[in-house]
Formats: sequence, C-alpha cells, structure tokens
Amino acid sequence: MLQAARLGLAEHAGVELEARQTPGALRLSWPEGRRELASVRAIVATAELAVGEIARRFPAHVRLRHRRVT
Repeated sequence: MLQAARLGLAEHAGVELEARQTPGALRLSWPEGRRELASVRAIVATAELAVGEIARRFPAHVRLRHRRVT
C-alpha cells in the first residue's frame, strides 16, 4: 500500500521524496511546499485510510504512525 503511495507521489504528483525503508517499515518525507497540492493530499489521505484500516484489523501486526516534520 505504501509503495503504491510512494509511486503515486513520485510519478503522478511529481514530488521529490526522501524514502527510508527497512524490513517492516517505510518512512516517506517530501518538501513542505508540495504538501498542500491536491494530488499529494489525495494520495496521502488514501494511503492513511488503507493502512489505518489494515492496522485496525490486525493490530498485533500492523501499526500506523505519522508525524509532520518541520
């Protein structure tokens, strides 16, 4: 799910991403100036909804954490 968001942000929204991936975790960040684009907001909101639902159903295995970095 997050890989799809990563591709959408990079390819569809044209956002330069900083990605850090380790086994079981993916951390994405992008420039603050791009955060309010409608395409970025839609992609991120959809990923949050999907991963949040998976985390709700499988709390022992999936956790969603997000924070705004300034």
